[in-house]
Amino acid sequence: MSDIERPTEARPASAPFAAAVSERYEILDQVGKGGFGEVWKARDKTLGRLVAIKRVLGSATTDSGVRERLRREALSASALKHANICTVYDLITAGGDYFLVMEYLEGQTVHEQLASRPLPVERAVSVAAQVADALAEAHRSGIIHRDIKSSNIIVTPAGQAKVLDFGLAKQLERPAVVSGKATEMLLTREGTTVGTLHYMSPEQLLGETVDPRTDVFSLGVVLCEMLTGRLPFTGSSAIAVADAILHREPAVGDESQIPAPLRAIIAKALAKDRNQRYASAGELAADLRDLTAARTRPANWRVVAATAAALVIVAVVAAGWWWKQSEPERWARHEAAPEIDRLFGRDDYANAFRLTKKLQSIMPDHPELPRLFAQVSIPASINSTPAGAAIYWKRYDEPEQQWEYLGTTPLKNIPFPRGLYLQIEGRKEGHVTAHRLWPVIGASAVSRGLDIELLPAANAQPGMVLIPAAEKFTLSVPGLDHLPSVNVPAFFIDQYEVTNAQFKAFVDGGGYEKEEYWREPFIVERKTISWREAMKKFVDATGNAGPAMWELGTFPRGDDLLPVGGVSWYEASAYALFAGKRLPALHQWNRAALPQASAVVTPVSNFSGRGPEAVNSGRAMNGHGTFNMAGNVKEWCSTETESGKRFIVGGGWDEPNYMFIDSDAQSPWARRATYGFRCIRPVDPMPAALDAPVYAETRDYSKERPVGDDLFRAYLGFYSYDKTPLQARVVGRDSSSTDWVHEHLTMRAAYGNEELIVHLYLPKNARPPFQPVLYFPGSNAIHLDNFTGLGLYNDFLPRSGRALVFPIYKGTFERGDALNSDYPAPTSFYRDHLIAWTKDARRAIDYLETRDDIDVQKLSLVGFSWGGVVGPIIAAIEPRIRVCVFVVGGFCFQQALPEVDQVNFVPRVTQPTLMLNARYDHFFPVETSSRLMFQLLGTADDQKRFLLYDSGHALPRNEVIKETVGWLNRYLGSPAR
Repeated sequence: MSDIERPTEARPASAPFAAAVSERYEILDQVGKGGFGEVWKARDKTLGRLVAIKRVLGSATTDSGVRERLRREALSASALKHANICTVYDLITAGGDYFLVMEYLEGQTVHEQLASRPLPVERAVSVAAQVADALAEAHRSGIIHRDIKSSNIIVTPAGQAKVLDFGLAKQLERPAVVSGKATEMLLTREGTTVGTLHYMSPEQLLGETVDPRTDVFSLGVVLCEMLTGRLPFTGSSAIAVADAILHREPAVGDESQIPAPLRAIIAKALAKDRNQRYASAGELAADLRDLTAARTRPANWRVVAATAAALVIVAVVAAGWWWKQSEPERWARHEAAPEIDRLFGRDDYANAFRLTKKLQSIMPDHPELPRLFAQVSIPASINSTPAGAAIYWKRYDEPEQQWEYLGTTPLKNIPFPRGLYLQIEGRKEGHVTAHRLWPVIGASAVSRGLDIELLPAANAQPGMVLIPAAEKFTLSVPGLDHLPSVNVPAFFIDQYEVTNAQFKAFVDGGGYEKEEYWREPFIVERKTISWREAMKKFVDATGNAGPAMWELGTFPRGDDLLPVGGVSWYEASAYALFAGKRLPALHQWNRAALPQASAVVTPVSNFSGRGPEAVNSGRAMNGHGTFNMAGNVKEWCSTETESGKRFIVGGGWDEPNYMFIDSDAQSPWARRATYGFRCIRPVDPMPAALDAPVYAETRDYSKERPVGDDLFRAYLGFYSYDKTPLQARVVGRDSSSTDWVHEHLTMRAAYGNEELIVHLYLPKNARPPFQPVLYFPGSNAIHLDNFTGLGLYNDFLPRSGRALVFPIYKGTFERGDALNSDYPAPTSFYRDHLIAWTKDARRAIDYLETRDDIDVQKLSLVGFSWGGVVGPIIAAIEPRIRVCVFVVGGFCFQQALPEVDQVNFVPRVTQPTLMLNARYDHFFPVETSSRLMFQLLGTADDQKRFLLYDSGHALPRNEVIKETVGWLNRYLGSPAR
């Protein structure tokens, strides 16, 4: 009976309508009519009661979705028996039409009552409490209404509220018995937005999963509407209304309209974060009734006693009010900073960031805010084309979390939670929502900011995602990451892998019978064969044309949405041409896949070993909104490599998960079950460099042998230097930190006429002589112009009671030169730089030996990432280093000149060595890089340790601290306190 205007005069029912229901019901008159349907007043001939009958009108009856809505309404509402819920009696079908028989109610909807003026406070609160009771009952039955609004609530002349229209209700995920079978009653698909705009909760607008708190929000809107006669969220367009619901405070009137306690109830019901709302409709009903009781309690005839009691109540209420109002401030003053530090110590950066933002909103002048923000966040910028896009974020590993609004582009130096892969969405009316997966890990990545290109809706291509252009793109593939960057123009790529059903269209369209789709030369053992000969090889298990895994030219029933497998590179190329597309070049596939995010993508990808999954079944989203580029099926690329092979990447469901970040190349004739593909469609012409062959530079370190001792001693001659006077001086000293004193030093380098810069951090929580830690940084040192201080993975070293020694190595920070990559190369340029790095490290140790407050006998080396590549070379030639820790380091796949090649130095590292590595590291794969380095270390087996974490190139910070400090304590003893 909702959403239907009441007619000005009664009309007779049409003959077909009357005939459909006349067996049991006598039609009396029409009581409502609208675009959706008619409502008629009728008499039940059997039971003698009045009923209302809803019937679908006209063309709507041909809409299966509308008919399904009515069926769901009957199914949901008939299960509910409550004084404040309109009872559904029957559902009649006739000639494809649906007739819903329900309780006939006298009265007006709340919407009709509000046509003249707002409701009195007492009546509005009473209606809201009754509706809350009705919702509580529905929620207990596992049903969420999802369309609570003023036109869905009738108030009878006796003041009884009745909730109508459970047609949008959602049965919670529990089994219901239907025809003797257990079936899950999913009344609408997840991700669809259902309801009426002005009353929708934020989670409904965002297409997220709803729960009972969704109805609480909508009832809060109705309550505000009843009290003020206005909706709390308005706007000049649907977009503006949605923006108000998501980002603006509700317009709830002033205290002359709504008393303060009732305003607090509304504010809690309308909280944008559902975790801050009432947990249930029952709680809301209880608060409303408590408020009513307080307002209607009779006065005592004894005036003096009443006055005294009133004073006591006022005092108690005032004290309670003061306590409640001051509670956030007390939290901010006494509890916030320790709690944020605790979360940060657990690597819970997102919640530490959220609490810091909360602290800022409560106490913007809190003295700890600068330190906390520096600790938990990184400032970054987001721009969009066109500008004016609303930007939202949430963590990749929190898919159920609501999107959090950041602002509208351009955004400059906005704080982001540190050390996370964030999902970013850019939204703008008239444009396709843009998705990004953004690593907020290191300063070098964030300093570049994020640029989002929003595609006009008119230019969208169904089933495809736009990948923006990248003028200088470098492959993120072990063994290929040293290759020069290339220009990658914008292109569209399939959001999912090509499915069985899609490939069947190619087969049925004569794909194997039309030579024009097969443009690539068919080469077998360096000889070209004819198209007809080639077609004989592309048959299924029964000899019919089709993928190798099919039978009788088709796939098993029910496998429509599984990715097609068992196709060769030739077949994939032919299908792409048939579809008006092409296979991606390796650079294009790699750009869309974003293997740098393997730490978060791989764990939710299909490497199960059990077979493929439907393309839309997972949540393994990649960098720009594609899915399943890791696992499920491997994907052919157009790019050629050695021996005429073609790259096939991403890994398959039967492979180890590190194959997402590794490369593979196979014969273009290969047709394994896991061999599938997706297509692209270029926006602009592709440069020839994208279609050029790519040759991997790989090394199997398990088969390589280091040079002999005599030759190695000759190599050591490259690393010798004259110990000339250091001429060291302290050019700056800063003791403002609570944890350390920072000394900025300069001295003569061991080569040329250069100056070496050294930063020395002396702990305040230990007694000299201090144990020194020589640090070698990650490759961001090459790309940053200035040294900006310690970071997440080294600031704990001075806080642990040790002196941190940080040389500015040649080619890094202020000493930058033509060096632009940390990858080894068989060049004199690379050789000379590596030798200079070792001399810088040793020169810094020479300086430490001049100081009485440093104990060089307890010197350790800690190398991070790039430092885990160069560090073993330094340790192999510098005996003053007693202990080593290498964090996310390993063997590189590029060749270097033998005098600086890792393989000749790692076996000569004999110090106790700890290696901390990651299972999903896209720089140093476990089996071919980091574990092999560990195995080839010359350290005694009982003095080396290899730990592997389920993460990417950024390890859990607390684990790095615990293991590093524990390792140094084990071999060097704890620092003196």
